[in-house]
Amino acid sequence: MKKIVGFIVGCSLAASCVSAELDPQKRFTVLGKYISIEEKTRNVSRTDAENDDTTEENLPTATVVISQEIEDASGETRSIELARGLFSYGNVVLEGEIDEPTEATILVRSEIGGSMSTRTLLEPGHTVSFAVLDNQERSAQDWIAIKGTLKLAKDLTKRFTIVGDLNGVDEERYPMPMVLVHGFKYDHEGNKKSYLFGPVQAEDKRFLIEGEIDEPRTVKIMVVSNKGLVWGEAEAIVEPNAVISVVVSSRWARQLAATAGTGKHADIIGSWRMSSQYLAMHDALDELFKKVRTGASSSDVDMKEDTEKQHSDVGQVDNRQNQMKKDLNSVDASTEATEVPTQVIHPTPAEGCEHAVVQTDRLVREQQQDITFSGKKSQSLDLYIKMYDVRNVALQNIAISAEDPFDALLALELDPFIVIGAHTPSSAALPIYNKLLKVLEDDIVRRRVRPARDALARSVARDANKTTLIPGQKAPSFNLPTLAGKEVSLLDILDENDYVFIDFWASWCGPCIEDFPALKDLYATYKDKGLEILTISIDDDHRDWKETATRLQLPWIDLGSIGGVLTKTPVAYGILGIPAGFLVDTKGCILQKDIQPAELAKALESRLGESTTNE
Repeated sequence: MKKIVGFIVGCSLAASCVSAELDPQKRFTVLGKYISIEEKTRNVSRTDAENDDTTEENLPTATVVISQEIEDASGETRSIELARGLFSYGNVVLEGEIDEPTEATILVRSEIGGSMSTRTLLEPGHTVSFAVLDNQERSAQDWIAIKGTLKLAKDLTKRFTIVGDLNGVDEERYPMPMVLVHGFKYDHEGNKKSYLFGPVQAEDKRFLIEGEIDEPRTVKIMVVSNKGLVWGEAEAIVEPNAVISVVVSSRWARQLAATAGTGKHADIIGSWRMSSQYLAMHDALDELFKKVRTGASSSDVDMKEDTEKQHSDVGQVDNRQNQMKKDLNSVDASTEATEVPTQVIHPTPAEGCEHAVVQTDRLVREQQQDITFSGKKSQSLDLYIKMYDVRNVALQNIAISAEDPFDALLALELDPFIVIGAHTPSSAALPIYNKLLKVLEDDIVRRRVRPARDALARSVARDANKTTLIPGQKAPSFNLPTLAGKEVSLLDILDENDYVFIDFWASWCGPCIEDFPALKDLYATYKDKGLEILTISIDDDHRDWKETATRLQLPWIDLGSIGGVLTKTPVAYGILGIPAGFLVDTKGCILQKDIQPAELAKALESRLGESTTNE
């Protein structure tokens, strides 16, 4: 909604005229406010923005539509419009009638700035307020946020509540704070989906979010500024009837505390978040940042006397970590799970690939990477690591020994085996997932256990392949479809060409697309001299791949490994990031890895004997 000019008059008057005809017992009201966040006024406060005398020259021409999704007898969904209006002098008032609480979408559509939407629950006789934050800075995101209270729970038996007080958030550096609750879930087919409650713009530093949940799930509660800068976050477990309270527990170190009196959150999150070791280090960290940020020291200050006791307490963590390793060895790991692709390769050249250069020096470096921080750690980093250790040890203990296997699942979903500074995922959780495959209900196993277990296994395999799949090894074979659905085999392409350049990309990858013009030049030069290019899209959605590939008019063979970076082929090639290119010869031997068009041009010139430079 950048730089929108224009205004419409009479909207508020029209809404007032309509309201006289509505049944007060059924009437709902939606109030909207447009706030322009200028680049030069980064530190504008909510009060200043709302009291600003906005003129018609910087008001948006935008339509606001409130609609409801309903499902008919055949299972098809359609949208019913409940109200519509236009902003007038930065405000909009919409009213309509409903018979019962109704989940609705508020859509704001501008003439030139696209659209934004958010969800809320409309109730007869109640008012909902929202704000549009139009960031004029190009790099900043626009927002549409419910103000103060967001209700999305119609079924009170499934309702969870998150209520918070943001006193302590630095509104000079993080103005107009908003709260988002974010989580993931797997659908009935095992596909991972993201879901979001909010954002909610705090009013008088307070907020309330109500949502529906069928079963306990882990979420992340985030506080962000009007430009999307994250002030702080907290982990939580929401479930039916849960009430989670959020406060600023550390002003200077920017920490949130999410607590609950009972339920899964209290049992699992509280097991470490409320422990004496964690709280002692949490307070020490806040004091440390306070001294630094108030000018007591220009670097980490010496707090040895203040934290000696806390450090000695946390020294017990190492002993408990060793016990965890012993406990893990006793977990049944025999359960068969979905097969994941692996590429077990010896660092010496594969048979028939002796002519290829083996990057042994790089392999040794990657295999010897220390997953812990080396050298002298700052005191703040040391405290962060020890706090994280307390968290992880507590969650690992629950994952291994909880009487309720659902508690073990929730603990695993909080990733307690992730180590700060690690370059690869830990496989330690795999035997626990294997155990849960046997003891949890089939529906939960299908939706939450097996997909997570297999994704972790693929991540572990992918990272191993990243290290071992080097020049001098065989490129993993694959059969992948074109946009037209025709299956293409790597082996067939290798048989027909002297060299094949395999390049992984996606529609969302800017650097990948930026490389394509140079690749087109190389392809035009060498396609009749023994070169073929295979690009492999790892888009999540087939439509994104099709639209982008069609627009780019790629002249080579373009294939799809649709479903993301953890699908079979990118896992086999150890793809951690894109673009990622492999030059392979007709024998299937990898000649060069992770090369860009400039390096590819030199390699082709040396092998095929023709310069690609313009004379």
